[in-house]
Amino acid sequence: MKREFTNAAGDVLTVAALGADAWLVQVEGTDTSLDGALRRAPDGTYLLTRDGLTRPVQITRQGDTVWTTTARGTARWRRYEARRGSAGGAANSVSSPMTGKVVVVNVAAGDTVSAGDVLVVVEAMKMEQPLAAPRDGVVAKVSCAVGDLVDGGVDLVVLAPEEAA
Repeated sequence: MKREFTNAAGDVLTVAALGADAWLVQVEGTDTSLDGALRRAPDGTYLLTRDGLTRPVQITRQGDTVWTTTARGTARWRRYEARRGSAGGAANSVSSPMTGKVVVVNVAAGDTVSAGDVLVVVEAMKMEQPLAAPRDGVVAKVSCAVGDLVDGGVDLVVLAPEEAA
């Protein structure tokens, strides 16, 4: 099975499963490739082995976005096929990709935002994860405040539907 993702830098990465736990990642347009193994530990967490080193990794999926958090930081990956050929409208909400604490809320109901504006920042595992607006719009609802503990997948900010914005 192969899937294409994009990272924050806009690189297109092809991820191919090489077996039950092994994978190969190739960066489009380059000779760069990474290989490793990902397995689920008995406690339900994941262990990533690459270049002989094994590290814990937290994986959270929300729609076409996958968040990976390791000791080195958090990365956001988006399914490339979905971004390239999406037929639906843009998302109307911003959700926490992981369980954490809200440390910044930059908006209130009625505020106008642009795609990419940081609306909320969630801290998990001593790392801050900025959550950005998926599109231009008007904030309809803010469901969190600084200091709130939130679960992964919970909507924190909802934008008014595009036709009402």
